[in-house]
Amino acid sequence: MSDIILAHEQSYSTICAEITEVTGRLKLSTSTQDLDTLSARLESLFSDARETLEQVELEGHSLEGRAREKVGVRLLSYKAELGRQQQQFASCKTEASHRTDRLELFTRSEDCDTDLHIETETDHMLASSSRQLEDGKRLLAETEDIGSGVLGDLASQRETIERSRSRLKDVEGGLGASNTVLKGMMLRAQQNKVVLAAVCLAILVVLVWGVYHLASN
Repeated sequence: MSDIILAHEQSYSTICAEITEVTGRLKLSTSTQDLDTLSARLESLFSDARETLEQVELEGHSLEGRAREKVGVRLLSYKAELGRQQQQFASCKTEASHRTDRLELFTRSEDCDTDLHIETETDHMLASSSRQLEDGKRLLAETEDIGSGVLGDLASQRETIERSRSRLKDVEGGLGASNTVLKGMMLRAQQNKVVLAAVCLAILVVLVWGVYHLASN
């Protein structure tokens, strides 16, 4: 496989890791300035990621056969992951925007206890992070279940293949025995033909001799 493609894929992985880290910071941002700065950084990272995938796709066109197919499959996976990260970015940006709006509103209000509202907002952020963590755990558990199911299917398929191989060997053994019997039958048939030809020849000789003997008398 092309070293250029591997380099692009490593670069893409690095970009995705940074996207995940910056998105986490964006989710917890509490000021409009942080929100704007982190959002701009994420937009730039997503642009870099898309350009990197385009380079991988271009380089993949120069490959042939199985190698090209593998790159195509990985590209589909990369694009799906990038789409998921973009959705998460949009969700976190919306959540952070609502939070900063509420905090700024509370800060400007003279009738409200700012510290109390900030504490409430912090609790809300922690609760949101906890839900996200629980979702991650659930997704991990589902992934493990799927992996266990796949492994079970593979084990079952392996047993089926082994049984098929065993039956194939039995069939090959039967075909070998049948081939031996068939060759014996063909050999006997050839021998019978030789014997029949010899008998016919002997009868013909006797007839010719008999006719000649009668003609002579």
